[in-house]
Amino acid sequence: MNSVHRHLTRYPKARRETIEFLNKRDQTLQQLKAEISATRRRKFFDRLLSWMWRR
Repeated sequence: MNSVHRHLTRYPKARRETIEFLNKRDQTLQQLKAEISATRRRKFFDRLLSWMWRR
């Protein structure tokens, strides 16, 4: 949502299509970051548990 706000402060008469595009891009980026974060967290715990089982 930050990019939409930044774009509107820079271009107050921005087109609706541009705002929709930026909003969709932000949502997609947020979803991808969440997926990457979950994957990293899972890999970390997998490594930690496998290390603990080896001890």
